[in-house]
Amino acid sequence: MSKTVSTLAIVAALGSAAASAQAAEAASKVYVQGGASVVRVEYENFGVLNATAGYAFNRHVAVEAEAAFGVQDKKIDGIKAKVDYTLGAYVVGSLPVSENVDLIGRVGAVKGQIKVKLNNNISASLDDSSVAYGVGVRYFPNGGLNGLRADLTKYDFDDADVKAFQVSYVRRF
Repeated sequence: MSKTVSTLAIVAALGSAAASAQAAEAASKVYVQGGASVVRVEYENFGVLNATAGYAFNRHVAVEAEAAFGVQDKKIDGIKAKVDYTLGAYVVGSLPVSENVDLIGRVGAVKGQIKVKLNNNISASLDDSSVAYGVGVRYFPNGGLNGLRADLTKYDFDDADVKAFQVSYVRRF
């Protein structure tokens, strides 16, 4: 009798855990993330803050909109430079490697602006649009709603070699 009660308790606990995991996955189609990036433009690094909103169609395909704003100026040979902003839209593919870890790849379109200012207060903006693509990893401890993401994205701007390494907090809803 006690074995039957123990077995029923274990089955009920496993069923409850599976149901809550399915409910969490079903309810986690929308996600937001915020983080920091190091953006490398040619041979200089710039600090950038990022915000992303995404929608997951399923565990393997999502779309994202991302905005990033520069927070660090650089002075190079008397010229002050700053990544003003980037705005992007991406399609994201995910490959689950465990219950908590996904490898990701993304491709999309980005518009960006860099502002430069000379010592004599003459300033200019450099605007460009680009294809962007990258790879990364997402980790959700215990398969939960809160996680971390790290990725590397390459931008194909006409006049500059630009890469960004980003680390973000992710919240699924």
